[in-house]
Amino acid sequence: MNVDDSDVAFLRAQVAAQWDLSPEEPLTRLDGEHDLNIAVGDRAILKVMRPGCERAFVDMQIAALAHCAISLGVMWLPHVIATRDDATVVSLTDEMGEPRLAWMMSRCKGRAYADVSVRSMETIRAVGVAHAQLSVALARFEHPSLQREIKWDLLRPLWARGHLELVRDDARRGQLAGILDVFERDVAKPLGQLPAHAIHNDLNDYNILVRDRERGGHDVTGLIDFGDMIAGPRICDVAIAAAYLMLDQPRPLEALGRYISGFCSVQPLDLEELDLLWPLLQTRLAVSALNAADVARAKPADPYVLISQAPIVRLLNRLPAIDPMIARGAVRQAAGYAAVAHGETVVAWLAQAHATFAPIFDAPLRKARLLDLSVAGDDAPDDPISLDRAQLTR
Repeated sequence: MNVDDSDVAFLRAQVAAQWDLSPEEPLTRLDGEHDLNIAVGDRAILKVMRPGCERAFVDMQIAALAHCAISLGVMWLPHVIATRDDATVVSLTDEMGEPRLAWMMSRCKGRAYADVSVRSMETIRAVGVAHAQLSVALARFEHPSLQREIKWDLLRPLWARGHLELVRDDARRGQLAGILDVFERDVAKPLGQLPAHAIHNDLNDYNILVRDRERGGHDVTGLIDFGDMIAGPRICDVAIAAAYLMLDQPRPLEALGRYISGFCSVQPLDLEELDLLWPLLQTRLAVSALNAADVARAKPADPYVLISQAPIVRLLNRLPAIDPMIARGAVRQAAGYAAVAHGETVVAWLAQAHATFAPIFDAPLRKARLLDLSVAGDDAPDDPISLDRAQLTR
């Protein structure tokens, strides 16, 4: 016999009236920011939408899943489960007697990437490949509901400035304010000039599912939760995924590079996009931190909002030590470009003109003696204070 979570047990009869539901399948409440997400055993997810949710918003998600399933032909996207009457969306009644739109989808196998303790570079690259495949498919998807305003739109993150006062730590508040300042000064205008299309917009570490391999590593088994879909530049989608894939990585720039390498192997990114990535992923982290500060004020115990803040804080702590120029160069190289502007031209000229260079020393360096002056080296002087030329040339 099933053991339903107490706060969703009232839905069992309504769900059973619409979909095939075994008595042994429990209804288990899952985390969610706005909607009621319910696991139906281990095979399906029931989405009971927020009060007043527009039907067009649900239709957009259903249409996007159907479109991507046809375009991709892959198994790592959920598919919609129709009712006995072949309906994709129905109306259920909540505990307050209010109508709520509801729909059901298959449950992708695997566990959240956030729950993986050892996150290999191979897995990160595989996420990049899968994300790019999804991005290619979504680029051809259109729906009127993509044109909407939500707080997670990276084209418009400056609303978060209004919550800076909630950050008590002066250093952290200054860091977050600085990130938003850089966005406004250096990113907003060029980002707004990039083409926009449908993007997932929330590929965080809980919306990526993976499965353990027998010999180590992981396979991507699911990219889920299309509820934050909007129309936006694809580099916004890349920045969001990149920010979460860097969490708790001992070498965050390497993780970023592997993800970009995987993504660009399927969908190459232009330099104009890549050069916005580093400040843009920091903007996402800043918005997440400030949104959490705002919601924590109203709902101090809300687990969904606070669930990923600890690793975000740890990554924010490490960002000041990373030179933005080094980060930009690493991103460019990972995408197949020279690390610096005109780098390939300079290297080509050096290769062509090296024979014409004037000598710097009066003897060829290839014949020079190699000295080991380390503390334990054979050539270390007995007294470095009174070092003379004879000791170095003997």
